Amino acid sequence: RAMAEAAQQTEPGGMAAVQAPRERIAALIDGLDGVCVANHNAPEQSVISGPKAQIERAVAVLADAGLRAVPLPVSGAFHTALIAPAQPPLSQAIHATRFVTPQLAVFANRDGQPYPGTPAAIQQQLDAHLLQPVEFVAEVEAMYDAGVRVFLELGPRGICAALARQILAGRDDARAVSLDTGMQGVKSLQLGLAELFVAGVRFHAAALFSGRGLPLATRCAW
Repeated sequence: RAMAEAAQQTEPGGMAAVQAPRERIAALIDGLDGVCVANHNAPEQSVISGPKAQIERAVAVLADAGLRAVPLPVSGAFHTALIAPAQPPLSQAIHATRFVTPQLAVFANRDGQPYPGTPAAIQQQLDAHLLQPVEFVAEVEAMYDAGVRVFLELGPRGICAALARQILAGRDDARAVSLDTGMQGVKSLQLGLAELFVAGVRFHAAALFSGRGLPLATRCAW
């Protein structure tokens, strides 16, 4: 809500997805006032963000250079100064929420590194993230370097898992799994769990049968 309201208070903003290495995109949009790389999603995909008119110019410049740039249906230029009016109410909500010391390492896509170890420092980092780029490539790389080998997406359509596969290309010891393969209902979940099983991930398979009226004599943990 805060971001949608902020987009109405400032100059209209836009975003576009671009298929190319980040460095080439940054070089081509250099000089277009207010346009920046807002998301580094994969080695060959970034999202640019900025004033709507400038994004339209950027799309044309990128197309002239032979790059595919697709405008995105968004309400504003996220991760730029154009969305700054959303920061005060979002910060208020962050600081009104009780945070505790983390018991697991959680990696941030602001800088690709684990969140700090104290609640106050976590809140401070979240405050700043709204206006900073999303470094998804750096995040996945850092997780791999920290020993993560199975990347599981809990979300719609498997987009992040597909991006992770691109980032991890050539590393045969890593696997990215989505629990939404595009199929409806429990079948998609079962396919994702099958991939996890093959990867050696332990889980409680009996939970799949809970409340479904299907006979299962014993509980099992895979």
